[in-house]
This record gives sequence, C-alpha cells and structure tokens, in this order.
Amino acid sequence: MEQDQAQFNALLVNLLSTENEIRSNAETAYDGLPAGSRALFLLGALVNQAAEEQVRVLAAVLLRRLFSTDFDKCFPELPPEAQAQLKDQLLLSIQNETSNTLRKRVCECAAELARKLLDDDANNHWPEFLKFLFTCASASSPVLRESALQIFTSVPGIFGNQQSRYLDMIRQMLVRFAAVRAVSAFLLVHEKETAIQRMFADSLPVMLQILSESIEALEDDNVVKCFVDLAEACPRFFRPHLDTLMQICLRVIGEPSVPETWRHLCLETVVTLSEMAPAMVRKLAGKHIAQLVPQLFQMMVDLSDDPDWAVTDEITEDDADSDPVVGESSLDRLACSLGGKTILPLVVGCVSQMLASEDWRHRHAALMAVSAAGEGCHKQMEALLPQMIDGILKYLQDPHPRVRYAACNALGQMATDFSPGFEKRFHDRVIPGLALLLEDHAHPRVQAHAGAALVNFFEDCPKSVLLPYLDAVVLKIEAVLSSKMKELVEKGTKLMLEQIVVTLAALADRAEEKFVDYYDRFMPCLKYIIQNASTPDLQLLRGKTIECVSLIGLAVGREKFVADASDVMDMLLKTQTGDIEISEDNPQLSYMISAWARICKILGKQFEPYLPYVMGPVLKAASLKPEIALMDSEDMKVVEGDEDWQFVSFGDQQNFGIRTVGLEEKATACQMLVCYARELKDGFASYAEEVVKLMVPMLKFYFHDDILSGYSSGRQRRTGQIFHTYISLRGSGVRVLVVRVLDVVSATERCLDVGVAPVRSAAAESLPYLLECAKTRGDAYVIEMWQYICPELLSAIDGEPEKEVLSDHMSSFAQCVTVLNSKCLSEEQLNSLITVLDKFLKEHFERAEERQLKRKDEDYDELVEEELLEEDDDDVFLLSKVADILRSLFTCYKEALFPYFDRLLPHFARLLGADRPWPDHQWGLCVFDDIIEYGGPVSLFIHLGNLRTFVICNTTYYIAKVGNLGEGKLASKRGADAGGDDRGPRLPRPRAGVCDGERHLGGEQGAALALPGRQRGRVGAPLVLLAACLGGRRGEPARLRAALLPPGSQPRGAAGRRQCQPSEGGDGDGGGLPQGGHRPDLRGRHADGHPPQHAQE
Repeated sequence: MEQDQAQFNALLVNLLSTENEIRSNAETAYDGLPAGSRALFLLGALVNQAAEEQVRVLAAVLLRRLFSTDFDKCFPELPPEAQAQLKDQLLLSIQNETSNTLRKRVCECAAELARKLLDDDANNHWPEFLKFLFTCASASSPVLRESALQIFTSVPGIFGNQQSRYLDMIRQMLVRFAAVRAVSAFLLVHEKETAIQRMFADSLPVMLQILSESIEALEDDNVVKCFVDLAEACPRFFRPHLDTLMQICLRVIGEPSVPETWRHLCLETVVTLSEMAPAMVRKLAGKHIAQLVPQLFQMMVDLSDDPDWAVTDEITEDDADSDPVVGESSLDRLACSLGGKTILPLVVGCVSQMLASEDWRHRHAALMAVSAAGEGCHKQMEALLPQMIDGILKYLQDPHPRVRYAACNALGQMATDFSPGFEKRFHDRVIPGLALLLEDHAHPRVQAHAGAALVNFFEDCPKSVLLPYLDAVVLKIEAVLSSKMKELVEKGTKLMLEQIVVTLAALADRAEEKFVDYYDRFMPCLKYIIQNASTPDLQLLRGKTIECVSLIGLAVGREKFVADASDVMDMLLKTQTGDIEISEDNPQLSYMISAWARICKILGKQFEPYLPYVMGPVLKAASLKPEIALMDSEDMKVVEGDEDWQFVSFGDQQNFGIRTVGLEEKATACQMLVCYARELKDGFASYAEEVVKLMVPMLKFYFHDDILSGYSSGRQRRTGQIFHTYISLRGSGVRVLVVRVLDVVSATERCLDVGVAPVRSAAAESLPYLLECAKTRGDAYVIEMWQYICPELLSAIDGEPEKEVLSDHMSSFAQCVTVLNSKCLSEEQLNSLITVLDKFLKEHFERAEERQLKRKDEDYDELVEEELLEEDDDDVFLLSKVADILRSLFTCYKEALFPYFDRLLPHFARLLGADRPWPDHQWGLCVFDDIIEYGGPVSLFIHLGNLRTFVICNTTYYIAKVGNLGEGKLASKRGADAGGDDRGPRLPRPRAGVCDGERHLGGEQGAALALPGRQRGRVGAPLVLLAACLGGRRGEPARLRAALLPPGSQPRGAAGRRQCQPSEGGDGDGGGLPQGGHRPDLRGRHADGHPPQHAQE
C-alpha cells in the first residue's frame, strides 16, 4: 500500500509538470484509476507532511473536485471504515494544518463532502461535522474560528432540516465573530424569508462596522461585495440602518484617494438598493441621493484629452470600469429606478452649472447626463423639452469636438426617448443642425455620430414631417458618400462611410415609395461597394451596405428594385459559394441573412429559386448552440483574454461564462425563417419539416436550461461537468445555490445583452406558418407535424419565465388551432391545456392580491402605483391571450369543449365580480361572447346563468361595447339554434336589490327604457343581450338597441360595421367576428383602473 501511495504521489508531481507530454500521460493515468481508489490516494497525499505543499494543495483540490463530480462513484463504494477514516482525517487536518492556503483548501474539501452528505429530505448524515463546526466557532484560536466561518459560508444549508433548532446558536456564532460573509451567505439562502432576516436585524450594526473597517484597511473587498449581493437579494434588510449604510458608501464614492474598485463597489451597493427597493430609498434616503448625483457628474468629468480621439478610424469602446462610464450608467439606472420627480431636479441643477463651464469636460458630462436621464425622467423632462433643446442645439457648434459629439448623442437619445412628439415638435431645428455636422470632415468621429443621431430621428419621424427635408438631406448624404468613397481609396478610412450607408438606409426606410426619385443616384455606388469590399477589414462596411440595399429595395418596391435584385442576390450568394470566405463570427453574416428575407418579401414567389442557396447558411446560423461554462479560478485561466467569452463572477471561486459569438446571428436567422414561411407559403413546403424540427426545441432555448441539462456544446471542458455538480447537490442550502446560479444566468443575459428570448419568440411565431406551408402535402402530414409540435408547445407555455415570450407562445398556439380548424387535440392534450390555463388564471388573481398588499406597504407612493399598473397591464395582456386560445378552441370544438371549460368557469365568473377592475370584466365577457357565438343552445344558457346581474349593474363603456358585440351574436344564435321558437330558457333572476339599477326595472325587455338617457346608453345593449336570452322575439334586439342607444353613440369603426353585417346562414344583425375581432384596446386608463374620461363620455 505504501508503494502504491508513493507511486500516486509521483503521479501528482507529474500532473504539475510544465512538460505537456509528461502532464498528459499523468492525466491519462489519473483518469484510469477507480474513483474510490483515487479518493483514498488523494487523502493520503493530503495528510503527508513530508510532501511539497503544492502537491498537497493539488491533492485537496482534486479531492474536492472528485466529491463534486463523481461522489456516487467514490464515497458510497468505500467500506464504512474507509468512509469514517476519510471524514476524520479531513477534520483533523483542518485543526492541525499550519499552512493557511492548504487549510483553506481542506475546508473547501470538507464542505463539499458535507454538502453531499445531505439527502433529498435535508437529513444530515455527518452529524460529527456540525459538532466540529460549533466547536471551531467557539474555540479561542482565531484560525479555527475563521475555518468555521469559511465552511459555513461555503455550505450555509449544512444544518438541513434541523436548522430551526440551531437558529439561535447560528445567530450568536455569526454576530459574535462579526462574520459578514457568513451572514450574507446565510441570508442569501433565505432571501424570501423575512422572519429570518428580522431575526438577524441586530447583526446589521456590527456588519456595518466591519464594512467601515474593511474600507479603512483596503485589504479585502469581499465584505463590500457581500453588501452588493444583499442589496440585490434582501434590500429591505437594510431599512433600519439605511442612513448609516448610505453615509458609509457616499463617503467612499466621494473620496478620490480610495481605489476605483472600492468606490465602484460602494456605488453599486447604493444603485442596486435603489433598483430593488426604490420606494424605500425615495422615502428614507432622499438627502443622500441629492448628495450622490453631483458625485456622479464628477465621475463623468474624469476624461483625458486625447488629440487623436476625433480623427481615429477604429473606435474602441470605453473601459466599462472607468469612472465616466460607471458614473453615466449609474445615473441612468438611478433615473429609471427612482423616477424623474426625484432625479430630474438634481440633474437639471448640475447640468445648468456645468454647461456654463469653460472646461469642455464639464460641458461634455452635462450633455451625456441629459442622454442618460431621459428614459427614467421621461414624464417630467417632456415638459422641459423646449428649453432643453434650446440649450443643447447651440453645442452642436461647440469648439471642442467631444462636446459636439455629446450634443449629437443627447439629441439622438431624446429622439428615441420622446418619439414621435420630439420629431413633430423640433424637426425644423434638429434635422438642419445634425445635417450640418455631416460636413465636419475634419472630425470624422463627430461626423459619424451626427449620422447616427439622424438614424434615431428618422426611425420614428412621421413620414409627412420628413418629406419636406428629403431633397436637402439626400444631397448631404450623396456628397458625403462620394467624398468618403474617395477617402477609402486614398487613405483607407471607412468609419464615416460605414455610418453614412446606415443613415441612407434609415432615410429610405422612412421615405418609402418617395425614395424612388433618388434610387438611381445611390444604387450603382452601393452595388460597387458590395462587389469590391472583399478584404477582412471591409467586412462590416460590406454588411451594412447589404442592409442598406435591401432596405432601399423594400422602400421603393418590387417594380423598381426587381431589375437590380438578381445582381444583388448573385453577389450575396458568391459569399456562400467560395469566392469570399465567411465564418460564423463574420459581421456580414447577420446582415446577409436579414437582407435575404427582405428581398424574399419584395420578390415573393420569384425568390423561390434562391432558397437552396440561402437556406444552408440560415439554418446553420439558426442551429448555433452557445457555449456556456461554470468555471472556478483555475479554469478561468484557460480562456483568460478570450474576447469571445464574457463572465459574471459570484462567490469566491465561481464564474459563469457565455461565449457570445453567433448569438445575434442565431436570433436573426430564426426571425428570417419566420419570414420565409410567411411569405412563400407552399413554396417553402419542402423545408417545413426540417425547420419545424429546428424550431420546436428552441421554444425552450434558455441558458439556464442548458445548465440544467449539463450541456457544454460538444466542446467538453473540465467545467462541462461542473453543471452536473451543482444540479446533483442535495440539501436545502444547495437547492437554493442552484437557484442563485440560475439568477446569475438570467442577470448575465440581461447585462451582457445576449438574451435569448427573441429566439424563443421566433420559434413560436414560425409554427402556424409552417403548418400552413405543410398543407400542400395533405392533411395527414399536417396532423403528424402538429402532433410533434403540440406537446412541446404546451410544455413551453407551462414553463416560460418571460411574460412577453409567454404571450407569443400562447398566441402561436391559438393561431395553430385556427390554421388546423379541426378538433386537433387529444383528450390528454386538452386536459393539459386546461390545467395550464387554470394555473394562469389562478396566478392572475394571486398577483392582483399581491399588488393590493403592496399598496398597503409603508413605502408605497405614486411611482410604486405606476409600476403596479404596468404589472397589471402585463397580466391583462396575458389574460387576453387566454381568451384568444379559448376562442380558437370554441371555434373548432363548439359545445364539445364545455366539459373541459367547466374547470375554468369559476375563474371567468370571478372575473365578472363587482370587485374586479373593468379589464377583467371585459375579457370575461369576451369569453362569454364566444360561448354565445359557438356554443349550443342548452350549454349556452347553462353557462350564461350568472351574467344577468353583472350586465344590468355594469356602467363601463368598454363592457357595454363588448356586450353590444355579444348582442348580435346572441340574436343570430337564437335564430339559428332555437329552431324559430319564440321563447328561450330563462336565466335565473337575481335577488331583489342586487343593484340600484334593478329598482327601476319593470320587466326584462323594458328595463332599460326606464333608465335615464345617459345611463341607458351605457347599459342598453347588454340589457338587450339578456332580454333576448329571457324570451325576446327574433328581430327585437336590433330594434330595441336602436331605441335604447342615445344619439351619436352608435359604435364606430370596424366593430360597428361588423355589428351591422348579417351573419352567414342567419337573419340576425350580428355575425361571427374574425380571430381577435372583439378584442378592444386595453391601454390608456387612469390609476384607478377606470377608462379615460372621453371613453366614459
């Protein structure tokens, strides 16, 4: 055995060798050992005092990794005495080890083993470890206390299901030793449990004291990082001592002698608190925010005066960790979180002062601050726009180029933030001002930014506003294009040329057919660039020119563009046939994919011959699978310096990385496949099966889904197995750790702008079009394709975390059912769908109750109310999608759907309750409208039994509007379904005095006649709807409705026209509506949930 251990120790030495062959052979030999043997050999090397420290450290690292990745193959296979020896030796090593580095690694190893010995029910199978932990925490040795806290930080869930028994002991241990990191780790595990946070509230003063000491020493920034994490996860934990925390952070932010990293971490703490608990910060920390904003302006002033800045042709992004960038982004985030009432007065005060400065840095900072604050201060800033525009425009002529650049930036951002009102009000000054800077040839970077600001302006500028400037702007662009083409040939500069083709594309896109007169002045030059820009340094220019040509073609239309379309396609296809090499990270790729789709839209069926050439690269781009990795500090060295990887760090050793190359192209390609299927229809049928097999799995295209499946994109790194590690962990603390990892992934997608939601949305959008394409191959083929789609689409709807994407999935399902127009769901699928809709409706009511609770919060204010109304809008939009799905089902299943719908009926009855807001009433009635239109007569009256009281009592314009629509359907339905019978089943009569309106009623049909004219107009139509149910004769609803509605109240537009059209096969006055035809707009209501006054009038 000793000889075997010696050989293994030699193997570890070889693993550390710098010689590749020696190290590779050692890795092969190591991997060939059984996992159980490796564990014992590593333990032997770890406790061998005679071995070199680096060998022992390596043994500890490998043992931890073995526990992490192959626990089931190593520890359970050991005999009980070997297991006991391993556990005892680890704890003994922690107590006796003198090397700080090695002791820390042993602690990590023991913590990993303890984590694994928690079962699924959170039972701890290493009770000696808990005893050891408390013994160390109570020891006189600071080394042992530190070890205990390190272990606790690594495994805060170590107490398993016995945690409640140990809470007092945990709190005493952590408070006594001021263990900020351990407290943070424990609170992060319980971020949703306010009771535990309150129990640790008395720890906060000690933690703040330690924070101050840590900043004073400037030795370890981990304490500050803990405060950032807590600010995000448990912001209200700081409420009792928010003032103290703000004082500490602002003191550091405003101290130039403190290292940049520390200042930025303290700033991040404040900004994160403002984002996560804005109402609390507005109420309790207003004075500190007033102190912070000027400090942000001072950070933005910290610029160097580089004489080459304005003439450089290769733009490098500013360092994201520099003071100006951090200050500007923080101001943006504060404005968006705290709102304009809090931030705008502070910004205006600083801007006014700094614009008057003779130092260009101050003027630059002031203008960039206007850009940053616009989105968050939108409502308050809009009233000040005339004065602000007056102040900004003059800086387009500032003597310093960077100030002119900042003025362009401010105008371009405001054009986006305040569109289209900004364009309508200030076009006569902004367009000429920016166009003048297109002539600033001495400063191409300023010149290019003016072109970029014009792009922003053109995007949302009303066509009628833009057309008077078309001649002048075209002349400017034409002159710049000609000049920059010469510069490219003579000097090789291309910055402004790349921008001017984008500006031209935006102008043509907005001018549309009016650009025909200028087409021949630009197309030859643009085609020349595509033909000749073949070198690697011109790839971006060629890509942007391709985009420009396709947008011009789309603007002028097929008749004008068709002559050049063939040449353009031939040039683009050469890129794929070998004349010009292109790789997945080539910037041309996304431009070409988008251009092909636009040309497809222009040419229609004439594009079909090009499909075999374009589908290859489009499918390849759409099939991209991003690499993701969870790496420790050692693994990070493998990809250090690789610009294709971006990382977010969390914890001491973990870093989550995403390889972002190709993700934008993937999203673009998926959207273009939607375009092909939509535009070409049966011409795309031969690709439908391949595309549907690609798109359906992408309904669940998440980064965190890849983690859950242990995915590593086929390029297996050591870190590829780490995903399995975190998912296979057991115990309450570890389960929360997995959730935290997923939170980090979600945050990473947002902060790196590599979100994959567009891919999921495009996948859903494509499905009904693909089914339509497949119809040419017969009904059996379509049904087979649907049976492949349906289970995955239902599963995606059930699990989609993003509301916007969820609405796309639901819309796709409804459209698919409409396309199929048959009873296309099995009983199991129908039950699954109803279960999902039942869950959504329950959550709709639960979230409404949560919003009511938030209105009672101590920090509630009007900005919180605005956020709650936005959340309500999102919920109402999802409710509309539930109604769309049910409509599509009722269309096909008719009365056969009622046995399934019965599970949802209580929810829709609740939507009509007197305590519900009017949008709930509206969508509830929309569903009952569909029942009227598509249900059979018996089921109809069963399901409408609870509507009479609701319709009589309701006085909301929108609800009456929906009732008007239902009236025609009901009249038609009685004519078609009742077989001409004069009377129909009566609805249950409400209790006397149920509503005030009923006291005026003398009979069902004559009820509304007794109401005052103004109220009669509101409720007349719904009453007539019920009157028809209660026995009115055929034809009466139309006559009664005409008598009841006041003059001028006839519904206008499409809805009104539809009501006046007879239905097919019936003699009623209202026919069936197309999909979504009875879905009025829900937006634009007051904070009280009622419609705008003009609607009520």
